[in-house]
Amino acid sequence: MKLRIYFGPTIIALILAANVRGDLYSTFQTKRFYSANRRHFVEVTEKKRATLYRNGRRIQKAWTRLLREIPARVLLTEDGSRVAMVDFYYGNNHEPNAPVVLILGEGGNEVARYALKNVADLSRITATTSTSYWFQDVKLIQHEHLLVIETIVAKHDRSKCRNVKAPAEAETMAELCMATTPFEKLSFDLATGKLSSRENLASR
Repeated sequence: MKLRIYFGPTIIALILAANVRGDLYSTFQTKRFYSANRRHFVEVTEKKRATLYRNGRRIQKAWTRLLREIPARVLLTEDGSRVAMVDFYYGNNHEPNAPVVLILGEGGNEVARYALKNVADLSRITATTSTSYWFQDVKLIQHEHLLVIETIVAKHDRSKCRNVKAPAEAETMAELCMATTPFEKLSFDLATGKLSSRENLASR
């Protein structure tokens, strides 16, 4: 992309923003993620350690393990038998093999993992400097038997983001390039960890 020298710093920044946007993350601090009935919770620390506790009159530790990265989302069943972790808190760095869906079972053992390339259309997603934005909603359904993730893709052709010709277009293009639209609904069987179905949301 060529920039003419008579563009001021503000205009240049806007044009660059149309291609890639930066991310702002607050420093992660130890956080607890509770089951719907609050009888169990997973505590994740800044040192990438996850620990499942039974929450009652006395808090009891069920298991603990180290994680590759701090998760962005954590969901757990009411009985504490399954824990699902989705994406990374500080971004997935557009790494196709990054394990962005992790399902843990008894003892914190891994039941299943899915890489970014397995759950997202990498050719169509929106992106910033540190992450590919591939999902918008995560939940447990069917009496917590299924983990459901609704994925997204870029709403507009990403190739247009690289062809900003006039300063007046930069801000508008930046907004257009970050716009998303629903893509698929992925359902994972928590008992087995298998990806049981993919529903096309774009055709709705």
